[in-house]
Formats: sequence, structure tokens, C-alpha cells
Amino acid sequence: MRLRDESSSSSGVQISVHSSIALDETIHDVKWIPSSARFCVLGAHARGTGSLQVFELENTHPLDEEASSLSPLSSSPAKPSSRLVMNAKGKCEHDHAMKCGTFAGSDAIEREFIAGDFSGQLLCWDVEYLTKPTRVVKNAHESIINCIDGCYNQHSKVIVTGSRDGSVKVWDFRRKQSDPVVNFAPSVTTKVSPECWSVNVGNAKNDSEPMILAGYSDGTVKMFDLRRVKNSGEYSTSLYWETNVDRGVCGVEFDRKAIEMNKFVVTCLESQSKVFDARTFNPKRGGFSSSVVTEVMENGPTIWGVKHSPFNREISVFLGGDGTLSVHKYAYPKQRRLQLNEEECVGNAGQTHLLVESKVSTQPISAFDWNKDKEGLAICSSFDSRIRLLFITGMNKL
Repeated sequence: MRLRDESSSSSGVQISVHSSIALDETIHDVKWIPSSARFCVLGAHARGTGSLQVFELENTHPLDEEASSLSPLSSSPAKPSSRLVMNAKGKCEHDHAMKCGTFAGSDAIEREFIAGDFSGQLLCWDVEYLTKPTRVVKNAHESIINCIDGCYNQHSKVIVTGSRDGSVKVWDFRRKQSDPVVNFAPSVTTKVSPECWSVNVGNAKNDSEPMILAGYSDGTVKMFDLRRVKNSGEYSTSLYWETNVDRGVCGVEFDRKAIEMNKFVVTCLESQSKVFDARTFNPKRGGFSSSVVTEVMENGPTIWGVKHSPFNREISVFLGGDGTLSVHKYAYPKQRRLQLNEEECVGNAGQTHLLVESKVSTQPISAFDWNKDKEGLAICSSFDSRIRLLFITGMNKL
């Protein structure tokens, strides 16, 4: 089967695969290095060891020295014969397969990369010197660290991890201690704990502590309030909200980290996804209101994750288990809050519409990351062991 290199729709949005490279490893995560044209690739070799590689975008234009000297993230238009290539700049091998990583717990100057591996370790890396980690937290979890996220501002610098052992842990690497500051562990009375498959941090305003979203293999979605933990000192009161969407939750994400909670998206097994309005909370009526983005399809492809555009929080990309990338746009309702009576109101979630989709691989999309400096520039990885450089255009006209 031949894959389409680009796909467009009546919306004017287009997904184009600019170039791709194949690696000799299974790729689990990709992340842009902040304020640069470089990105990190995390993976696993067939022999069971892990890999961390750094790639850089470089212009190639053999007939035009001016074009080849332009920065890959320059706003200058590319010449027809110019092309961006992904060149390897550094690599290191780790004892255990690497699963996930983030720069979200550091600023654009520090650029500390924090990753989780299959043995439950947390590792901190200086991407300029990949000889060895700058810090290792052994036995951070009892099993594989499935997911990681974080937030950084003048009041907060936290890393959140979720694991196969069912726990969600919060870390503050400003402390010398290697223990988590919070451990949302499953109940000791639970015989089989669901895995935590996805975590995300939001509501990280300057004057408040963040909220944490966690998605689990049994369809549970939980929201933890770190502010409540900090004030009460009782971890049992930190669960702010919980629901179940009936399918294993592969991805959760707020539309923005550093604002008051606005909305978040949940993606699941069997093609299910929902969007939740997070501005109005009614504990008597289920907490947050939601609307369906994609219906459950029995034996349908998994939606492995969701990534909101850093330039437009209403735009998001879904990572398809059939190798498809789909771009969606959220539309707010006329009334976000519905008054039920004099004392009670509920939220009113809007609708999400498909703008364009494109099948870029024959295998599931394992990871995706937007570039925060160049609108529409992105990278993705898939289980065919390829990295693809993408341009998603036309979004600025929506």
C-alpha cells in the first residue's frame, strides 16, 4: 500500500510529510529541544538496551549558498529546491529501554531532559553532553514508567510520572532528596491495579499549584489537586475528580498548561475520544461536562494520544493506531455555563470538528510533538521505526 505524502481538505488545512528517516530501534517518544532546531528521540534496541539520540534540522541546497545558510526555523520562504534534512548529532546507549521524556520541568535556557525507562528509573540528561545522565533516581517506580509530564514557572517546578504499577508520582528536582513529594498510589486492597497510561499537567498559573490529569487502562480518568495536598497535608484528599469512559485511556491533555483550566481531551482504545469543559465544575452532576469527539468503534484503531497546537489551543492532533494523523478544531457553545436553578449551574462542552486526516504510516503513531517556535512544524514517530518531519499548514487562516 502506498501512503499519501500529503493530505488536504476543504478547510484549507494540509498535512505534508516533508521527509523521513528510518532507525534501527523501536521509537517510543520524540521531543523538540526548546528554542532550537533539534529534537530528542527515545527508543529501545532489539537487545533490550535503551537509546537517546539528538537530531538537528539542516537546510540542504547545493546550488544556493544563501538558502543553505538560513536557519531551519527562519520565517524566510524556502526555495523550491531546498530541503530540510534530519542529521544525527549525538547518541548514547542506556542499560534499559527508554519509554518517555519531557522538557516541561525546566526553562528554555536550562533545557534539562528528564526521561523514564522500562525498569522504573528516572534519568536527567544534559542534551549537550550525552555521555551519562546528570542524575538518576533508581526505583522511582516498581515497573515501567509509561508516561511523563511537568510544569515550570516561578512558583512550580514539578515532574509527574505514571507507571505500570498503577501509581502517579510528583517529583521536585530542586530538592536533593530522591523521594517523590507526592505518591498517588493505588489502594492496597485492590488485587489488580490498573496501569497509568497517560499524565498531563495544567492550571499551572503563577498564583496557584497545578492540576494533574491521569488516564488508566481500565478507563478511569482522575484529576489530582496539588494545592489541596499542599494545604492539607493529607494525600487522601488530593483526588479532585474521577470518572470512567469505559475504554482504556491512552492520552489526556489540557489545551494549555499555564492558564486557568479551560478544557481537556481524553483519547482511548477502540477509537473513542471526548472533550471536557473544565471551567465549570458541578460535583453533584458528574463534575465536568463532556462531548464526544469520536465514537467508540468495536475493534477500531486506538487513539494513542492528543497534542494541542502551541499557537492555537482550539487545534489538536490525534495520533491514530492505524498510522493516521487527524487535525481537529474545537468550537465553543454559545453558552458555556447553563443555569439549572438559582443555586446550581453546569458546564456545557462544545463540539470538535475534523479538519483533515492523513495516513502517514502503516503502523501506529507512537509519538508526536509540535515545534513551539515555528507554527505548523512537527515531528512524529511510528512503530515502523521511522521519524517523520511534518508541515501542517493552513491553520492560521481558521
